[in-house]
Amino acid sequence: MSMRFVPACLAALVGACVDGPSDGYILRRGSDASAAPEVKLSSCEMLPALDVEPVIDGRLEVGMAAAPFPKDAWYRDVTNDSSDRPDDVSARWAAAHGAWGLYVFVDIDTPRVSPAAVSEPGWCGDGVEIYVDHDAAFAPNGRYDDPGTRQLLVVAPTAAGTSRRGETNRGFSGSNAPWASTSYAAFARPGGYTVEALVTTADLGLVTWSLEEGRRIGFDLGLNVSRASAAQDVACGTRLGQFFLRATTTERPYESTLAFCAPTLTR
Repeated sequence: MSMRFVPACLAALVGACVDGPSDGYILRRGSDASAAPEVKLSSCEMLPALDVEPVIDGRLEVGMAAAPFPKDAWYRDVTNDSSDRPDDVSARWAAAHGAWGLYVFVDIDTPRVSPAAVSEPGWCGDGVEIYVDHDAAFAPNGRYDDPGTRQLLVVAPTAAGTSRRGETNRGFSGSNAPWASTSYAAFARPGGYTVEALVTTADLGLVTWSLEEGRRIGFDLGLNVSRASAAQDVACGTRLGQFFLRATTTERPYESTLAFCAPTLTR
């Protein structure tokens, strides 16, 4: 089982990102980003490079800008009715690539942070999901490559402190296993929490992974959201539902790679 979110801005290191429609973003290139011409791009079109290996400390890497998560794709296990969507939850995100792997940053504002109990799957409470495919060469039926495609989940922290509880999954029919990495964490902060992660070759079950300029990868994000009231209907734990960075009316990234973005790696 897994989770849900929809498109926003992939911030470039050499420009500035300006809010645009939910199906894309505007990138301004150059040293004087405010004066540079605008280039409208699809939110799934490109993923910028970061030359310095990130430090997992709960702070966005210098030179990057986080973009708002749209709330267009809200899903529950019971119903997809938008009337149950938690409007008091918002988030910002950023991602980049380098020789060291894929860097992901998600910052969540929420009046409640309720992670899944240790006895429950991580998606039964608040947290962030990262979906990655190594080459965006998706199978027609949307099955995960094994090795090569993974769903990685970072469980939200408790009210105070840092959590390094994570899970990994090889596809919809698989089962979650602990994410055996030290390169991710969830950091508690007033009014919410922050997730920062570095996805490496080993995390995808691969021996090698080329992240050179011009190549493509598969990518998506999900945000698990907890319920505000015990009276709400949930499938497990404190879970209410999920947003996705990208999903379709028929495909969710936890069950099919056909829901993934396929950005080109750029400078």
